[in-house]
Amino acid sequence: MIPMGGGGFHFFMGGPRGNAAGKRPSIAMYRRLLVFVRPYRWNLAFAAILLIVSTALGLVWPQVVRQVLDLGLKEPGLLDSLVVVLIVVLLVRAALDGVRSFVMAWTGEKVIFDLRMAIVTHLQSLSLSFFNQKKTGDLMSHVTSDATLVHGIVTQTIIQVLGQVLTLVGGVAVIFVMNWRLALLTLVVAPPIGLIGQYLGRRIRDVSRAAQDAQGEAVGVLQEAIAEVRVVQAFTREQYEAKRFYEKLMVMFQKSIERSRISSIMFPAIGFLGFASSIVVLWYGGHQVAAGEITAGELVAFLLYMGMVAGPIGGLASQWTSIQQAFGAADRIFALLDTEPEVRDLPGAVPIRPVRGEIEFDN
Repeated sequence: MIPMGGGGFHFFMGGPRGNAAGKRPSIAMYRRLLVFVRPYRWNLAFAAILLIVSTALGLVWPQVVRQVLDLGLKEPGLLDSLVVVLIVVLLVRAALDGVRSFVMAWTGEKVIFDLRMAIVTHLQSLSLSFFNQKKTGDLMSHVTSDATLVHGIVTQTIIQVLGQVLTLVGGVAVIFVMNWRLALLTLVVAPPIGLIGQYLGRRIRDVSRAAQDAQGEAVGVLQEAIAEVRVVQAFTREQYEAKRFYEKLMVMFQKSIERSRISSIMFPAIGFLGFASSIVVLWYGGHQVAAGEITAGELVAFLLYMGMVAGPIGGLASQWTSIQQAFGAADRIFALLDTEPEVRDLPGAVPIRPVRGEIEFDN
């Protein structure tokens, strides 16, 4: 019997796919996606404004915490007021994030709706010879899994990257204003984190594309076996078809494990560097507090800002991997949309007018 575990099948049905030999994301690819996004540009602009305000509020609340520790603990009346301010800031930020999430979700669904309709409409115009050369399962995956990956970029990745960049820039500016010595200790780990993310992130992208390609082949094998199940059973080829599917699924499984192995190295390494930097800042900042150079509230606020800086540095590396996978899927979609039908109208052809046909029997 051919072993076929449930976990592998779950990934097979829901995992990303693409072309292993696909090109890297380019400006042209961004522009082609923007054609589908442009009708909803005002939604994106509104979401971007909400994001900017939310990021600004995120940069404010550590300062409120600082005042709570430095002043509020000495004056109970002021402490109550500061806590109320802190709660209001966090509530407003949560409300803004909720509205932004809904706007982006709606926009993403509309973009992918249009993209899927464009794929299906284009498929209807292609010649029969095209369908003779392609597997039905592979074509269906363009509408389902490939479009789903692109959906992730529209609804999450773009706005997340923008938010992380804004938080990173704002956080770096604030920590340098607060204490440039501690800021330098914070950013000393940025270059190695960037190098790790770039090198291992590229490897994850390549392995992911290989896994996506194997998934496409597995989809084709499964579709053929199901569509021709009567023939398969008539010739008792069930084990043969199961073995074919198992072999394709095993390739995808191995590539997925390799991707997980690389991720298990990259993200813990980035996390360790971030925690190591925090420990160094806490040690050096503690000595500054003991020497009376800064207050305890300033040190706590700095550590909060440090978390804001460290989060986007690691997050951008992770988002870059998602972007690579999504653009691999987009590359496959646009390759399909670029396919020309063999039979086309001549330039300047006159559109056929509505006609009414009749049959008369005249004896």
